[in-house]
Amino acid sequence: MPDIYDQYTYSDTRQDASVTRDTSVEVITAVPLTVRQLQQIEVRLIRMLKSHVNLKLTVDPDLLGGVRIVTDRIVIDDSIKRKLFDMKQSITEKVFSED
Repeated sequence: MPDIYDQYTYSDTRQDASVTRDTSVEVITAVPLTVRQLQQIEVRLIRMLKSHVNLKLTVDPDLLGGVRIVTDRIVIDDSIKRKLFDMKQSITEKVFSED
């Protein structure tokens, strides 16, 4: 039954009258996503952007995990690679600011 609910929610969101245009979105992950994961991402993007989305899926093992979402207006980087980079920056700043 949850799959039927997800399909209904997915279909209902795509027909929302407040959704006005198409937005190209690249979804980059370290491993391929399941259909259900893609649908969940698409539904959230439609609501967030108030736009229909055309997904381009890319697998990049260098991300290590997580997801990176790129549109013409925004970048959402929730990848492990980005988190490690941010951690490195934070540690470096603390080490060099203690002088």
